[in-house]
Amino acid sequence: AGDSTSVAAARVLAFSGRIRAIAEENDEGRRLAEAAFAMATELELDELRAHALATIGMAKNAEAEGSGIPDMEHALEIAESVDSPVAASIVNNLGVQAFFGGHFERTDELYAEAARLADRYGDASSTRFVLGNRIWLDFALGRWSRALDAADAFIADCEAGSPHTQEATVRQVRSAISLACGQRERALADEERMFALLQERDAPFQRLGGLINMAATHAELGDLESARKFARETPPLVREAGVHGALMRLAPFVEELGVGDDLRAAVALGVGPAVPVWRRAVELALAGDLAAAADVIEEAGGTALAANLRRHAGLRRGTDSREQLERALAFYRSVDASFYVAEIESALVESQRDSA
Repeated sequence: AGDSTSVAAARVLAFSGRIRAIAEENDEGRRLAEAAFAMATELELDELRAHALATIGMAKNAEAEGSGIPDMEHALEIAESVDSPVAASIVNNLGVQAFFGGHFERTDELYAEAARLADRYGDASSTRFVLGNRIWLDFALGRWSRALDAADAFIADCEAGSPHTQEATVRQVRSAISLACGQRERALADEERMFALLQERDAPFQRLGGLINMAATHAELGDLESARKFARETPPLVREAGVHGALMRLAPFVEELGVGDDLRAAVALGVGPAVPVWRRAVELALAGDLAAAADVIEEAGGTALAANLRRHAGLRRGTDSREQLERALAFYRSVDASFYVAEIESALVESQRDSA
């Protein structure tokens, strides 16, 4: 349907729109995708219609959480009706939206389906992209052995000459697991590589995540000078890009790093899409109520994220510190996080001694 020049023009519009949306240029991404959708409809190019409509949904979601899901679901219906490989990437993006909405179990289901579809269609590009998302989700859900094995293989492929946009995410997962196991040098090396990769992108939200994680990692390692340097750069980006879930990881250190008031003020501006679960957990954590923040994110399914908050809550020696430490300990024992296990066991012994 349609002459080759028109088809080519529609494809350029569709893929340009997707690139802009991924780069967080949502208005332009949506404009290009809508033009592509109109052309694809006129030319009866169903696969391209599905692709463009999914981009429209992505751009809408970036402006108002969940507002683009009906477009994405319609895009999936179109893709399935013509048995298009585009279905895999659409299901993956629906999984991303479920994750942002705080529905971790649903995210897990959608990522698994996206992987199945990508494999069915022989779509190696989608297979690899979905794998990066699943590695992070496996980490968050407490499936650390699987996450680490997959992360090692993924990073090895990148280092062997097959770079990928998901490398930064996978590096951050391996860094967090390495920290929990006492492998400090490996953790820092992965975190630094993650940060370098994200700084190459013109995507404020992703760069914000890199800054936050670098600040938190240096704080965990006791390098407060470096941690302050990164932490001081985060409030302006929060004002620009919105609330990032990684702020929960930085929250235990914000007062010590001197950025607590600035970050709370930046979050209070409400910039970015409304993401109730993540925003509520971040607000509680930045307010110092780490246990309550852990309750919120654990209810959503973020077991590992909650355990880290409980570990820090317990180490503060509050009124319920023993309960928080014991709950964190149960998780870290289940994932063989030897360094955190030893740290918590030592804190529990001290707590018992103090109360005797």
